Amino acid sequence: DLIKKFLECYNGQEDIKKHINSKNINKLTDIILSYKDYYNTPRPYHFTYIIPINPIIISSSRSPSYPSGHAASYRYLYRLFSLFDPDNEAKYYSIYTKGYYSRMAGGIHFPMDIKEGIRIADKFFNIIYNEKNCYF
Repeated sequence: DLIKKFLECYNGQEDIKKHINSKNINKLTDIILSYKDYYNTPRPYHFTYIIPINPIIISSSRSPSYPSGHAASYRYLYRLFSLFDPDNEAKYYSIYTKGYYSRMAGGIHFPMDIKEGIRIADKFFNIIYNEKNCYF
């Protein structure tokens, strides 16, 4: 479970669970899904005839590729946990990068999918936590 991975590293003072609410994650997911529906980008494994990959086809890879919802979720949680527990930011960064990179390495996402998922998560995070550069 994605949140469990982050919680295992967390030892900050604030009760971070109140910030990991399903409403925010669901809103982020809704944004990602609206982009996926709009762009309807095929996944890399649809191009195995020209891209030499051995894709891992899993149930979460049945939706369009662009943007990456997993990269967005990992990025959002990385930023959230790092905000409340900056001493362990490197651990959270490691979880985040392994999470999105595995999706690329498995032939589930193109690099552009990952970049856009990260961009959307950053904008979403900035809106929620009132940081600068929060416009889509």
